[in-house]
Amino acid sequence: MLRLNWAGQSTDSVPEGKLFRNLPRCLVVVDACPPGAWTRGESVAESAVGRLRDCGYTDYHRRHSAGVELVGCLGNSVRVLIRWSDEKVPWSIGRFVDCLKPFAKQDQISGLMEGCGRITSSSSPLQRAQFAKCLMDNFERQFPEDVRAKALENCGRACIGASTIAKARGVKRNARSLAELVVGLNKQHIGGGRLRLENNRIHVEYGRCYCGMVSKTKERFSSTYCNCSRGYLLELFEQVLEKPVTVDLVESVIQGAKSCKFTIHL
Repeated sequence: MLRLNWAGQSTDSVPEGKLFRNLPRCLVVVDACPPGAWTRGESVAESAVGRLRDCGYTDYHRRHSAGVELVGCLGNSVRVLIRWSDEKVPWSIGRFVDCLKPFAKQDQISGLMEGCGRITSSSSPLQRAQFAKCLMDNFERQFPEDVRAKALENCGRACIGASTIAKARGVKRNARSLAELVVGLNKQHIGGGRLRLENNRIHVEYGRCYCGMVSKTKERFSSTYCNCSRGYLLELFEQVLEKPVTVDLVESVIQGAKSCKFTIHL
């Protein structure tokens, strides 16, 4: 059992990181609820879970709740039983949430999902794209451009695998010039395999969108989402060249172009 006060602070000694990760169900007691807190057009149980999500206790973005049950009320305390589904949210959504946490409160993050429906790791590519489109539309409306760009950039930086960076560094060790590095990366198909060096800039082109969340979209996205690919390229070339670089998005498939193009300024 977990006991919380209305502010979402635990009054037990259960560490936050271990709350609901591996439990099929958990009894939650919410104390010190203000008058009228549970009478906003929702059932007591639904409102309780909503409050727990706002406070970040349900790990909602990684597991879906299969149901909630009101166990009982006593004064201003409510007991709620949460039962978890085995269905999990796609890892990319969890990563997006983690990258947004430095810039937003938990209730703001939860609000981005409103109206977007429900997806799981078994959802079809089209369903994923529709969810991501809704999420990005909400993101555009609710957060400033600098936060949107940085959060998605951080997603891209986290997306690139250590093995890819290690392979690229190996190419760098055997390259005697920047031109040879670009040729070597293309041979390994790192960075799309279509890198082109020109005037101390590296031009990147992907023949298709490689993101499993949005590649099957039937609607155009804003450029916000492609900051993820921009972050991927930033991390790749900063790690390999061991110096800061800048990356500009030129155009992308999900914006209606025939290919995705970026320019890396060295």
